[in-house]
Amino acid sequence: MSRKPLFLICALLAACAAASCGETASPEQPSDGSVASAETPETEAVSDAANYDIPEPEIPEFDFGGAAFRFLDGYNSAMEESPERFLVSEGLTGEIVNDTVFNRNLKVEEKFHVDISMTSNHTDFINLILSGEPFDLVMMDGPPLASTALQGLYLNLTEIPYLNLTAEYWGTNALNGLILDDLLYFMPNEICLDPLSMAGFLYFNKRILNENDLENPYELVYSNQWTIDKYLSMVSAVPRDLNGDGIMDHSDLYGDVHRYEFRTAAFLQLFFGCGQTYTKLDEERGRVMAFDPVLCQELIDKIKGVLDDKTVCIGNFTNYNVEDIMEYRSLFMEGHTLFIQAEISAMESFRNMEDDFGLVPNPKYDSSQEEYYHRVHPHSAMFAVATTAEDLEKTGAVTEWMAWLSHCMVVPAYYEITIKQKRTRDVDAEAMLDLIRKTLVFEFGDEYDIWIPNYLWNTYADGTWARMTASEKLLNKQIDRIVKKIRAVE
Repeated sequence: MSRKPLFLICALLAACAAASCGETASPEQPSDGSVASAETPETEAVSDAANYDIPEPEIPEFDFGGAAFRFLDGYNSAMEESPERFLVSEGLTGEIVNDTVFNRNLKVEEKFHVDISMTSNHTDFINLILSGEPFDLVMMDGPPLASTALQGLYLNLTEIPYLNLTAEYWGTNALNGLILDDLLYFMPNEICLDPLSMAGFLYFNKRILNENDLENPYELVYSNQWTIDKYLSMVSAVPRDLNGDGIMDHSDLYGDVHRYEFRTAAFLQLFFGCGQTYTKLDEERGRVMAFDPVLCQELIDKIKGVLDDKTVCIGNFTNYNVEDIMEYRSLFMEGHTLFIQAEISAMESFRNMEDDFGLVPNPKYDSSQEEYYHRVHPHSAMFAVATTAEDLEKTGAVTEWMAWLSHCMVVPAYYEITIKQKRTRDVDAEAMLDLIRKTLVFEFGDEYDIWIPNYLWNTYADGTWARMTASEKLLNKQIDRIVKKIRAVE
């Protein structure tokens, strides 16, 4: 397969950056001081692009004569809470997101004269494709998509007609993190809002904040002073043995509660928040490791000294089932910790908290860092085009227009109504969510089996970058092996 010159790929990535122009490193402070209402009716209409006004994609008028447009949902929902998929709706129920999905699909079906359907199967999806089942879009969490992409099950998205992969509704920040040469076999888009709901950031307890006379995290974000040092100092300021028994346990007060180990470790969220990634593009090798050893050791020293102190933080929550996730969240919900590292999807659990809560982005490395960054959970759902897709003009046209329409209809219903108006408690939190939504990060090394996340975690656990240095040769070989496999996909 021929390779496009690197400058063409750079131009594509530059277009991504241009598409997000106007995003600032720190949001403007809300001026009216009002509190977001939690009483918006479920039936409030969100039916057009009034608040999400971006140009409609230029797609020819097509009539596909009632042809099927088929989703294959291969997401393993047993791994986590159910993802925010929103692919199909069986009918109107009065719940705003469900009804918006129903109306979106109806508009798509009417525009292109297609019949949208979905098959869910996460145990045998490979055989379904290999048997020739004509699916248009496959939706799955990233690592299984990546591993099956290496088996040649999907088509290169850069060659599918009508797809504008630099458009906002394709998750423009994802392109730089997932592309290799001109090869891109899966991407998030806003037909599924799973990536938006699974980006990690920080919630804080306002009562604990006030009782300890700590600075307002909102003000720190607005003044561009929300840094890793500031966050760690606040975490260290609040822990107390509340019952005086000399033992720190779940009845006491901590600075932070977090997942401790491996791919979802708190350290990795903060690592990305400080502007770091595992890999970067390279003209010859495709992808190479992107670590700055000196800075990485500094981050390990800073973070480990606080987060690993069991009198300051409580961690070691590593499982993915719902019961363990709720135990992890309950410490924050019951007022036993100032901060918790969680996702937008966690907000539903926090709605009935007695204490008031706020939320802020991951802290920057320092105030000179231009932007905040938020790593999307590695198992967030993405899309691929199956090699069995029968009509690529249909697949490309319907996918592109449906992604754009989702941005105009489903995102406002979910994000503006369900999340902002029903689950947040102040307008500052809404401003923080806007910032987080525009700074999502996807990482090649998270999705493909390059081992880097676990090696980086082990390095953090050891406390010395020497362990990663000793593994560089092995990891570089693994990167090269994955790159070679991707380039060999036919």
